[in-house]
Amino acid sequence: MTNSLPPSSLPAGGPELNVEELAPLWGISEYTLREWAGQGLIPGALQRGGRWRFPAQPRLKAPVRPGADIGTDFQLVDLGAYPLTPHAVAFRWHCAEATIRSWARAGRMRPRVWLPRGWRFADRVKLASEPAPRRRGRRGGLPEGRTGDGEAHGGAIAPAPEAPNAPAPLRALAALRYQALRRGAPR
Repeated sequence: MTNSLPPSSLPAGGPELNVEELAPLWGISEYTLREWAGQGLIPGALQRGGRWRFPAQPRLKAPVRPGADIGTDFQLVDLGAYPLTPHAVAFRWHCAEATIRSWARAGRMRPRVWLPRGWRFADRVKLASEPAPRRRGRRGGLPEGRTGDGEAHGGAIAPAPEAPNAPAPLRALAALRYQALRRGAPR
């Protein structure tokens, strides 16, 4: 597509991009791109004759962290460098999207960026080597005093009982009870 604007009106960075060209590069819809441009999240975006024009190397104002004020705490991000969504990473790693989002919130996945529409990840995304902090309480973690290795403040949980003469269903039940105790179920 040729640009009908005179060369003097083009930015110094080179040719401009329109909505139809930039949206597929960033992996977002044209509607979202127009919305972000209207909100001023893309520096250098200009609307001429009812059409949005973007610089050749556009950047998006993204919050530094979830919940940060976009007016003061932002970073300029090239969305082309972060093509993966939590869904794509979950599909690649064979796990749940919620797991990917929780790892991203905990800071275990890098490189990543938080956008107004959720997390995005680079192609070379990896898990950080440090373990994620464990949440405690009834929902989403082990009870106080328990760790994941079967140890408790009062001592170790006994291993699953070996009953070679017991019927198979009873052996399975004993193993299941052991696993439940190990994960912190009440006795």
